Amino acid sequence: MTVITGKTIEQQNQLTLRDILATVPGITFAAAEGGPGMRGRASVPAIAKDVKLWQPVGYRQRDPAMLIEVPDVLTADELTGIRRIIDGAAWVDGHVTSGHQAALAKNNEQLPEDSDAARRAGRMILDALGRSPLFFASALPLKIFPPLFNRYGEGQEFDTHVDNAVRLKRGSEFRMRSDLSITVFLEAPENYDGGELLVEDQYGVQRIKLPAGHAVVYPSSSLHRVTPITRGRRVASFFWIQSMVRDTEARRLLFDLDRAVQRLTGDLGGKDRSVIELTGVYHNLLRRWADS
Repeated sequence: MTVITGKTIEQQNQLTLRDILATVPGITFAAAEGGPGMRGRASVPAIAKDVKLWQPVGYRQRDPAMLIEVPDVLTADELTGIRRIIDGAAWVDGHVTSGHQAALAKNNEQLPEDSDAARRAGRMILDALGRSPLFFASALPLKIFPPLFNRYGEGQEFDTHVDNAVRLKRGSEFRMRSDLSITVFLEAPENYDGGELLVEDQYGVQRIKLPAGHAVVYPSSSLHRVTPITRGRRVASFFWIQSMVRDTEARRLLFDLDRAVQRLTGDLGGKDRSVIELTGVYHNLLRRWADS
């Protein structure tokens, strides 16, 4: 599989529609005419064997918040490599990226976003996400903020807050709307107590604490917090995504449709007319809703 490299993303400071179409086979997004490897054939590739449909954390069929767990983003070797890079780096007070309101709630440490360690580890995470059809299907990313890294020791937490609507990269003209937030867990959950990510939605509070190497994608508009650490240390990467589809409900409908098309492809085959027609519906809805 061809992937979007972290180096390319870092140079461009964004994921473009063309990047995604050219590099993410195996989801409905890339299945129609003009997708990778199609060479003029209006058909759907047989991808069911390549895409595992995971039950998203906290996801309900009618839940517009749509918290999505992305399992096994990082391999064991990638996780070890990232930890080696960031554990040996110099960390600073987490307030360096806080607005005035968030600063009142935040108590953690971060890697400086312009540090060599953050750039190297961030490239590895973006490379890994470039292999994930589930990430692209759920987020439909247009721009991705370069990954940041934080850690929480005993007694540290990040109280209830909301993420800024617009993210600016310091020292550059790069800016983006934050539609989705993502946390990639970098410490095994058995190594620390507390440190759960709590995301509030219309159904209550969703509690998230995933294995190292797994990620969760959730709406940046939600109130969320990290509970106090009572033992050990929590280490994670976090960043933001501007989706091609701004509207949360529209993005959810596309994700539901994508999953249904993949199931039908597995059952009926990529040449079945119903599969092809539903793929057309997906792309026509995307044309209506997407910014490119």
